Amino acid sequence: MNLFISILFWAGIIFLVDGSLALLFWEKWQKRVGELNIQRIASVEIGVGLALLAAHYLLDRGL
Repeated sequence: MNLFISILFWAGIIFLVDGSLALLFWEKWQKRVGELNIQRIASVEIGVGLALLAAHYLLDRGL
């Protein structure tokens, strides 16, 4: 169970970093990919990252 909780934590951190970098450079990404909505994809990544970190906290504290 400890391995699963650690994976939740690091996956959450990776999603947050990836989403924040996508939002930071969204103009460059938007030019490359065309009609895909980069801001929405990055927002979903950040939301998933926050959900994973919340799950990590709840499982780690035993709630």
